[in-house]
Amino acid sequence: MRLLVPLALLGGMAGASAVFPPAACQIGPVSSSVMTYQVPTGARGTLNFRVRCPAGQTYVVRLSTPEGPLLGANAALRFLGAGQSEAVMSLTDLPADLTVSGERDFSLSLRAEPGQWKLVGGTYRTNLEIGTEPLAPPL
Repeated sequence: MRLLVPLALLGGMAGASAVFPPAACQIGPVSSSVMTYQVPTGARGTLNFRVRCPAGQTYVVRLSTPEGPLLGANAALRFLGAGQSEAVMSLTDLPADLTVSGERDFSLSLRAEPGQWKLVGGTYRTNLEIGTEPLAPPL
């Protein structure tokens, strides 16, 4: 199951929306919030979502963008703005365990690094894909 979530950084605020395609697991609701970006301090926020999967099976959650999978402690998200402007945020402290058996809520920390001087006002967007895959039963 995969869910494409357009995230938008709107004048310092981020939002997410979700459409639920039919699949084994359901993902949603999805929401995000980011404090107003300031060059000297950056910004922090959260990405929240719930995953509900059928009982009796364990699934792993996969996060990716068009640039590839999001992995590790500081997975980078690139937001594109007007013209050639882009903002970089990170999903920090991504949990090592992204498995779901039944239902699980995720609250992931977002951080925009300070010192991004070339940002212009306006809307910044990225496509985040949240998907699930069943884990093979242990041998």
